Amino acid sequence: MENYISELQVRLSACTARSRDRLEYAFYLTIKCDDLCHLYFEHLNNTDIRNKIVRHLKNRAGANQDKIPPWFLDKLMQDFYGAEGRHRISLGTAIKELSTLYSQDKIKTFIGWQILSHGILDRKRAFALTGAHYDPYLETLLLNSWSKFGAVGSLDVLVKHGSDEQLAQLFPAIWASVPVKSYIRYIALKRVAKFDFSKVEFIKTEKPVSYLSACVAASKDISDDFILDAARAVDSINELGYIVWCAGKLKKRNVLDHLMDEIGTIEAKLPLEFWEPEFYGVT
Repeated sequence: MENYISELQVRLSACTARSRDRLEYAFYLTIKCDDLCHLYFEHLNNTDIRNKIVRHLKNRAGANQDKIPPWFLDKLMQDFYGAEGRHRISLGTAIKELSTLYSQDKIKTFIGWQILSHGILDRKRAFALTGAHYDPYLETLLLNSWSKFGAVGSLDVLVKHGSDEQLAQLFPAIWASVPVKSYIRYIALKRVAKFDFSKVEFIKTEKPVSYLSACVAASKDISDDFILDAARAVDSINELGYIVWCAGKLKKRNVLDHLMDEIGTIEAKLPLEFWEPEFYGVT
């Protein structure tokens, strides 16, 4: 079987047909599932073949065309624990791609073994799997990973899947963490605002536009003057537009009436953006 796949690659390398990729995919479809599993290990050092085999196995399992043999899934896991370097990465990727075929207990053990690893790739793999197989048991491990390594990937998972109580406690650290992506911070902001608005009050002076976003998320009333002051202090047309949207969401018709009178003056202080016709003198 190893000779077959190697010969196939040789033939395909000489093929210049526009349908070459479709031919290759079709040839893989003719290989029995069990044979593909053996071929995976025989071609573990060949990234291209290995990845194609995993893709075919995942597709077949997802379409309920084939049952992936348990021996293959067990061997992937067993070999991973003793592997290093590129083999470890390859086996870990295969397990991640086929993770839905494992029992929840096996995946939890697999995640737990890596989430506190000193290896960055191990932790990244664990975070990706934790998001797809979230379990409250894993929350403590994620917190430990954040405490031990400052791994922002753990915060990404907690923001999306963690408990409201835990997220509210973590919010100041999430908001202050520069490496945390801005969209993750805003998911946290909105979740915490809905759960316990007092936990986001500290951003009111520092980040008035973000505070308005929290008010919208939590349907929290805010004074007209606060919104108007925020609008007058913006640095960009996008921020101004967002504040106008917030005023609408908060049913602040009086604010919108005031802004209608002032918006020209406010905009005059803001730089033109490349997407505005005025930027090119087209008005």
